[in-house]
Amino acid sequence: LPKKHIRHEITDKNHIVTKPPVSHRIDTSEILDRAIKNANKGMFEEAEVLLLDIIKVDNLNIDTYFLLASIAEEKRDYQRAEDAIRKIIYINPNHPIAYFRLGNLLIRSGRTEEAKKAFSTALTLFQTVDDDTILQGSDGMHIERLKKICQSMITEINLK
Repeated sequence: LPKKHIRHEITDKNHIVTKPPVSHRIDTSEILDRAIKNANKGMFEEAEVLLLDIIKVDNLNIDTYFLLASIAEEKRDYQRAEDAIRKIIYINPNHPIAYFRLGNLLIRSGRTEEAKKAFSTALTLFQTVDDDTILQGSDGMHIERLKKICQSMITEINLK
């Protein structure tokens, strides 16, 4: 967009987000729904194209990065999955599911000490949420179950 159509919004005292005016914004929820449907059908490349389109207009959309990470994991591209999860952490450093998913990815790559730190961070952040809550990116698991998994993973890493 030409510079005159861009406006800046201060989301908090540390971040300034550049957004097009409302008249130029795209409804990314419909595009994300199509990407999810494509991913569920195994049409990963088509889903990724849609997700990258979303990022072009809304690079802070956490759902987009969760789906990119899931697709990358399905394709066994663990570095790309890790990159997407780290982007979520960059956007929201207090998102426990992102640390949980990061821990799982780090375990896969044999980086157990980093994984332990990620699981510990997730566990600390889970303590701030009610046990019966289901968070974005948790695949429907309640916090109570995720806490137990984190504790189990940390214990297992300590025993090695």
